[in-house]
Amino acid sequence: MPAVTGLLVRRLSVSLEATRRSTRSLLRHALVSLSKVRSCPSCHKWVGEGMDTCAGGHPVH
Repeated sequence: MPAVTGLLVRRLSVSLEATRRSTRSLLRHALVSLSKVRSCPSCHKWVGEGMDTCAGGHPVH
């Protein structure tokens, strides 16, 4: 019985570590993506990376 419990604990800790790593990776990616978003000086709508106009049609440089 202790061997089964030890195996379950090891599997759980490996699973938790993988989840933690995945969460950190997703958060890092989201922060980088947010840092690339700008806002229009006229209407303050968000402008995505590589876009020249905002959703309101204003040119953004």
